[in-house]
Amino acid sequence: MENLRILFLNTWGGNVPGYFDWIEEHGAEADVLCLSEVHNGYGPESVDLIRRVNNRRGPVQVKQYQILSDLLRDTHQGYFAEAYRGLHDCESADTVPQGLAMFIRRELRSYGISSTLLNREYDGIHTPGAESGSRVIQSSFILPQDTDPILLCSLHGLWTPGGKVDTESRHIQNDSILDHLCRRGSEPFSPLKGSARVILGGDFNYTSAMAAFSRIKHWIYWGSGGAKVLNEQVPDGFNTRTELYDPDKPSLEADMVFTGRAIDAQLTVDRSVPSDHAALFVDVAL
Repeated sequence: MENLRILFLNTWGGNVPGYFDWIEEHGAEADVLCLSEVHNGYGPESVDLIRRVNNRRGPVQVKQYQILSDLLRDTHQGYFAEAYRGLHDCESADTVPQGLAMFIRRELRSYGISSTLLNREYDGIHTPGAESGSRVIQSSFILPQDTDPILLCSLHGLWTPGGKVDTESRHIQNDSILDHLCRRGSEPFSPLKGSARVILGGDFNYTSAMAAFSRIKHWIYWGSGGAKVLNEQVPDGFNTRTELYDPDKPSLEADMVFTGRAIDAQLTVDRSVPSDHAALFVDVAL
C-alpha cells in the first residue's frame, strides 16, 4: 500500500436520493470512512415512516449505520459512536441514536477504537432549535505495514443557533478535543507518542476566521509551526458545501482537516456528493 485514502463526510442523515449508491461507488474506495450525522435506530419502525417537515431531500435514514454495515460488510469493519438520541433537524427520538461511524478496510491493521464526549455530559435527547446536544470524537490507531502508526480522529462539532461564532461551549469543545488526543498518546501501550502522525478531521462547524479554529491550529501540542491545515493547501479549500446547502446561510465553511508535521497528505474536496457537505478525501503517502 503506497497511499492511505481517508474520507471525511457529513452525510446529512443519508437522506438524499442516491447517497448509498455514491457510497458504494466512491466512498468504498477509501481505506477508512469517517462519517457524521449517522443514525443507528433500532426497533420495528420502518425508515419510510420517518418523514418529517424539514429541509431534507428525502426521509431521514434512521437505520443508516445498519445499511452501511451491510453495504460494506465484505470490505470494511464498522464502528459507531453515539453522541445523543434524536433525529437531526427534527424532534427527539429515544430509539434513534445519532453520532459518528468509522469504517476501516478489513485488511488494514488498526487498534483501539475510542470515543469521548466533547461539549457536555451525555443528555440523550436533542432539543431542536437549541444548541445541539452532546457531540463526540472517535479515533483509532491505524497501523500500515512498513511505516509508523497514525492516530486518526474524526469528529462532528457543536452547532449553535447563533451560527459559526466563538462561544464558551466551543471553547470547552476544543479543550475536550485536545484532552482526547493527549490521552490517546499517553495510553500504556499506545503505538504512537506525540503529535507528528495525527490526523484530525470532520465537520467542526467552525470557520477559518474563528478563534476556535486558530487555537487548534496553533496548539503547543502540534510542536513548532503548529498543525498543517490541509484546506489551506488547495484553492477554495475551506468551501466545503454543495449546491444542496441553503444559499441564504452566510458561510460555506464547516469541514476541516488538521495533521501533524510528519504527515504527507493531499486533500481533494468533492462537491458533487449527495449531501449538503462536500466529501473530503485525504490521500496520505506511506
